Amino acid sequence: MFFVVPLVFLGVVDSLHAWTPNHRGWADVELTDSSGKSIMTSVDTFLFPCDIKERDVFYITVENGVTEIRCGEPPE
Repeated sequence: MFFVVPLVFLGVVDSLHAWTPNHRGWADVELTDSSGKSIMTSVDTFLFPCDIKERDVFYITVENGVTEIRCGEPPE
């Protein structure tokens, strides 16, 4: 079976901030789109479906109108 996952952005965690017992904090990340253009932004860490650390790779997909952050390298 072959399927295509639409890749919106490939991301890398640059740094993590504000780790407290009541709030997991936020991550400064670099996002690169399919044309190779990169931007830096901050993402609240509760949006990640996994534990993250600096230099971790993730990707953002849109499937059936739902935007998801997925951890690790995107499928080939």
